[in-house]
Amino acid sequence: MLKASFPMYNIPEIRAAQSALWKGIAVHLKRAGVEDLPDDLAHGRPLAELLSDQNMLISQCCGYDVVQRYRETLVLVAAPVFDVAECSGHEYSSLIVVAQDSPYRDVLDMRGSIAAANGPESHSGMSSLRHLVAPKSANGAFFGSVTYSGGHVQSLRLIQSGQADVAAIDSVTYALLERYRPSATEGLRKLGRTFFAPAPPYVTHVDRVGDTARRLKTALRNAFCDPDLETCRAALLLKGIDDVDRKTYEKILDFEIYAAKLGYPELR
Repeated sequence: MLKASFPMYNIPEIRAAQSALWKGIAVHLKRAGVEDLPDDLAHGRPLAELLSDQNMLISQCCGYDVVQRYRETLVLVAAPVFDVAECSGHEYSSLIVVAQDSPYRDVLDMRGSIAAANGPESHSGMSSLRHLVAPKSANGAFFGSVTYSGGHVQSLRLIQSGQADVAAIDSVTYALLERYRPSATEGLRKLGRTFFAPAPPYVTHVDRVGDTARRLKTALRNAFCDPDLETCRAALLLKGIDDVDRKTYEKILDFEIYAAKLGYPELR
């Protein structure tokens, strides 16, 4: 059986809306002649396992994955367009988040502070922040220390508990938490945002390339125009999708190249 997952913004509070969206997409896939579809999304599986699964029909991943680790494994289907202030078209940014009582007004003044990042291969939490502070780095360092938390929610907790001073948080994640889990953003303040980059895309496994991928793209486009799915799309802060290609996502590598040229290849 084919597999489907939307792991990028998979907080429990929105799983019902995600499932509703998938069921709507599945209706359009069946109309397009795609069979052997799962009844619901896969939850709880490690991301690396999901993205490597040959039976994966649709998933979502960091743009960094598309141009790095899974370059030969994943095929782009479309990019989401979010109804979030810090997004523009199919591009998004990360929020620079500090404690409400933090004395800082600009992340570039935070040399020697403690940063939290969700993971070392994340664009939203690591590379976008590295790119932002690179001009002020010295001898390959800017922060006093960097803690990899394992997720954006965990990074926010580190700031709330005083164990970290700053983090770059995917703006869509932050907006969803503000709406559905306000305790996760309590006592925090938006200091600014990173530069725009293409949003985490919908992808399929390379084994689906060809007719199945074309039918998937058509079904996804129809689902995002389906008035019966408007409520669940709104619940997920989704406005639509855009067609994209791999060149679109090469922009994400520019963040890394820029930092490296300034002698700052690692977030530290």
